[in-house]
Amino acid sequence: MVHHYIRGTYYDLGFQIGGTHAELIRYLVRQYATYHAPLPKPSRCRQLDRAVAYLTEHFPWAVEELRGYGEGCGLGFEALAFMFCFGFGRKETLEGCSNLAFADSDHGPLLAGNLDDPPWHHLVSFVPEDGYAATFVHLPMMPCAWGGMNERGLCVSGSSASLPSRYGKCAELSEHQIWTKYLKVRVLLHWAANVDEALTLFRKYNFAGDGNLILLDATGRGVVFEKTGNRELGLREMTDGWIACGNLFPSKVQDQDMEENNRYFARALSRYQALERAGKGPHMLDAAKAVLASHRGDPDELETVCNSNTSCSMICLPAESKVLFTQRFPCQYPFVEYEVPHRSGS
Repeated sequence: MVHHYIRGTYYDLGFQIGGTHAELIRYLVRQYATYHAPLPKPSRCRQLDRAVAYLTEHFPWAVEELRGYGEGCGLGFEALAFMFCFGFGRKETLEGCSNLAFADSDHGPLLAGNLDDPPWHHLVSFVPEDGYAATFVHLPMMPCAWGGMNERGLCVSGSSASLPSRYGKCAELSEHQIWTKYLKVRVLLHWAANVDEALTLFRKYNFAGDGNLILLDATGRGVVFEKTGNRELGLREMTDGWIACGNLFPSKVQDQDMEENNRYFARALSRYQALERAGKGPHMLDAAKAVLASHRGDPDELETVCNSNTSCSMICLPAESKVLFTQRFPCQYPFVEYEVPHRSGS
C-alpha cells in the first residue's frame, strides 16, 4: 500500500511523487500518447499555450504541481501539461465506482466508496502552504483526486455516470472545461470547508460533470450533485440519513434502458440497489465496510459493489479526522487508518 505524506508547496508534491513514480508516469504517458493522435506541432503548442495561460490565471497551484511532476519524473513540464489538458483518456471504460454516505453512524458522519479503475492510484496526505490540508486518492501524474477528506471535514468522491442515449448528446465542452476536467475534486478539497462552499466553487468555475459528485461535511449534511458534461440534472439531498451514488442517475433510468450498452445500466442498477439496502440498514462503520466488500459469488461479476475493476476503497470519518483506505479488494485486504493532516499540526 502506497501512502505519501508531503508538507510544502504544490511543486514539492509534484516533484516528490514524480520522482518516486517516474517509471509508472513514463509508462502512462507512452500508453496514452499512442492512443491519442498527437496534434501537429504548431497547433499543439498554440493550444497548450492557451491552456497554461488559463490555468496560470485561475489555478496557478496546478501549473506548479504539473511542473513538479514533469521535472520529478524527467519528462519535463510540457509533456505532463499536454497529457493533463488534452491527452489523458481511456482505451476502455471501467465501470463500478460506488459511494454511500451516512449523516451519522457509530463513528459520526461517514462517506464510503470504491474506486473502480486501473490499479495505479495511491493515497496522499498533503499539507500545502496555501489551502486546506487533505488526504486523497491520487493518480501520480496530475493535480487530481478521485476522492478524499480535508482538515475541515469536507468529504468528496464521485461515480462516473451517463444518460441513456434517448436523452441525446450533451453540448460540447468549452476549452476551459476540457483543460480543468480533472481539477475539480482537488479544488474542492483545498478551498471548500463544507457542502455549500463546495457547490459554490463547482458552479463558479463551471467544471464539466463526470456524473455523480457526492459531498459530505462535518455537520452530517450530504448531497449528490448530478451533472454530465454541461448538463446539470439536479441536486439530491439525503433521505432518512443516507445518500448513495453509482454509475447511473436513478431517476433517469427505466426498464427500457437495461439492455443498452452491453447491459451497462442493468449492472449499474444492481450495484446501486446494494448501496440502497445498506442505506436502509444500520448506519454503522461495519455496515459500510460490508457493502464495499460485497459481491455475489464470482467477484468478476460487475453487478456487485466489489468486483474485478475495484482499485481501492476509502472511508472518510470527519468526526475523527480519519481516512480508512485499502488498495485493491476490500473483500480480501484490511483497511488501514490514516490521520488527516492539519496545517497547524501534523
